[in-house]
Amino acid sequence: MKGNAPFSDSDPGLSFSDSFDDLRGDGIGPQCKVRLHTTGGLASWPMPLEVVAGRVRGGIVRVGDSPNLRMRPHCSWVLTVGGEVIVRRGRAEATLRAGQAFLCRYPDPDHTHYVPASCPYWQNFFFDWTGADTEVDELRARSPLGVEWSTTSGTVRRLRELLARPAGLVEMAPERGAVLVRELLAEFFRAGAVPEREVPASERLVQNALRLIHSRAQFGMNVNGLARALGVSPEHLARVFRKSRGQAPSLYLREERLQAACLLLESGDLACAEIAERLGFSTPGNFTRSFRAVYGLSPGRFRANCRHRQPIGDTST
Repeated sequence: MKGNAPFSDSDPGLSFSDSFDDLRGDGIGPQCKVRLHTTGGLASWPMPLEVVAGRVRGGIVRVGDSPNLRMRPHCSWVLTVGGEVIVRRGRAEATLRAGQAFLCRYPDPDHTHYVPASCPYWQNFFFDWTGADTEVDELRARSPLGVEWSTTSGTVRRLRELLARPAGLVEMAPERGAVLVRELLAEFFRAGAVPEREVPASERLVQNALRLIHSRAQFGMNVNGLARALGVSPEHLARVFRKSRGQAPSLYLREERLQAACLLLESGDLACAEIAERLGFSTPGNFTRSFRAVYGLSPGRFRANCRHRQPIGDTST
């Protein structure tokens, strides 16, 4: 992979897309990619996964609940560099052009983004990580679908510098990786988050439900327990949650438990039956059927795939 020199804002006449001319190509998919690897940090810290700059032809669709078996469930910050992309979340839709960014999580059946067939291409620049799910969900709830983003921002510069590395895999100190994610989320907040007092009470209930789900899904929480912790009836919670997220809270809880299962399968040695019990599935068979329905393979096969995953390129410090 060819390295790319970080861009400079010294030319006041430089347009947004011109700043990324060195990342352009004529094919489909990423022209420049680096995987990020961190070890030894705190379990609660966000962990960077990869930075990619690429181009996608018009008509390509990315649905948020499509299984991505190459990596664990994750969050993404996506910046449009050229062309346009249509982003949908629930009933909301927006067309984003150069200089606008959005946040998303995978899997998320509420999210879709695609390049309209009338657009020749969509040039993008994105950063993936795991963790900080609660912050991402709150930012998405309190922000428009797309926010304005400067190519001269500190986070974009740091991400571009990572892409300049000649290797396909970069070793990163865990504290540095966590700070990079937090700084990006703080910048997104400054760019687009509305004051909390403007968030409707129903949406605050959903935000609080998401916080609890993300912090307790690994302990087998169910909808009745969630409603009890929030001080509302299960029926009211289900009605408000479905209106906001487009799905029942029970389904969302199941997806979070399965994401927690992915982490346990990838990073630990617990037997599948122990994971099923820890996450609150009624039987190991129910766990296996639920996992296969979402990811298209059994928990055991998922673990085997993770253990045989091959690194990209050499490490670089």
